[in-house]
Amino acid sequence: GGELVVTYLSGPIPEKRKVLEPFELGLKDKKTKDADKNKKFSRIMQEILRDEETYNEIKKYYDAGIAEYNALNFEKAKDDFEKVKMMEPYFEETEEWLFKTDVKIKERENAKRLNDLIDPKLASAQKEYRAGRLLEAIYKWRQVLEIDAQNAEANKYLRESRGKAL
Repeated sequence: GGELVVTYLSGPIPEKRKVLEPFELGLKDKKTKDADKNKKFSRIMQEILRDEETYNEIKKYYDAGIAEYNALNFEKAKDDFEKVKMMEPYFEETEEWLFKTDVKIKERENAKRLNDLIDPKLASAQKEYRAGRLLEAIYKWRQVLEIDAQNAEANKYLRESRGKAL
């Protein structure tokens, strides 16, 4: 007869069990003593159990990745999704989550670089403002706004400085 082949994580584990139920019931109903059929069934069931263990491990990393992403721990989320991808490249939406995680990591890196550029300029502008050198402070806050036009601190102090400089 034909060989029943169970492919590695090609579908949900419950679906594999449905495929095997008639085979299993057939063995039990006929109370067959056919050693070859029993061995084949035993081998297939062992493979399914291995697949279930692997699936559960993959799912654990996948769920952990989503939880880490939602907790804004993007580097940890990326690690979890990469583990999933190594174990099963096409598991659920792993590739999509990896992409979203990479975008968030890059956004965070860009924001840090932006802050590294802006922070010294803000500090210098505040120093000029406290010393009463309003034109110098205004010039430095404008430099900040050239980098980040939405910077709330620079916009606030620029408005205040202009009001005092007049």
